[in-house]
Amino acid sequence: MRRIFMCAGGTGGHIYPALSVAHELTCRSDFDVWFIGTRRGMERRLVPEAGFTLKYIRARGWDRRWGKAFFRMAGDNFCGFFQACILLLFYRPSGIVCMGSYVSLIVAFWARLFRIPVFVHEQNVYPGLANRMVSRWAKCVYISSEDSLDYFKNRDTIYITGNPFVTWAANGSRIGNVG
Repeated sequence: MRRIFMCAGGTGGHIYPALSVAHELTCRSDFDVWFIGTRRGMERRLVPEAGFTLKYIRARGWDRRWGKAFFRMAGDNFCGFFQACILLLFYRPSGIVCMGSYVSLIVAFWARLFRIPVFVHEQNVYPGLANRMVSRWAKCVYISSEDSLDYFKNRDTIYITGNPFVTWAANGSRIGNVG
């Protein structure tokens, strides 16, 4: 079984579409999907409830102002940088799916160095900083809207897929589609 790392965190805008993609990957193929996130974001509760493995790294959004928050961010991202390296070396995933968030940027950096394929999905019309940076070396970039095309450089690797969603009943049965 091939392991895929799904990087999504912080908000439901990243996590819910990532859970939809993860469900489809596990239902339609032999992928074992694991999430990488932080202990502070919504993923801490949502991912285990959905039945997926969640590995934690320390990471924070990039605070560009000087002060206490900047040094906390720098320290957490420095630690998370090495935690992500260890996760990729130890578990050897077949691919990385970046759904956005600061976690995505850290993990995708190591994936590039270790020649692990990276795939990006941007849910918003205006892509976040992490997805814009990671898209430069991603194998494929999936966007939800044609309006996002202008924000990405490698047009050859871009596919317009819409925003993934799957609705799951309480008993675990699928009642919606990825679309």
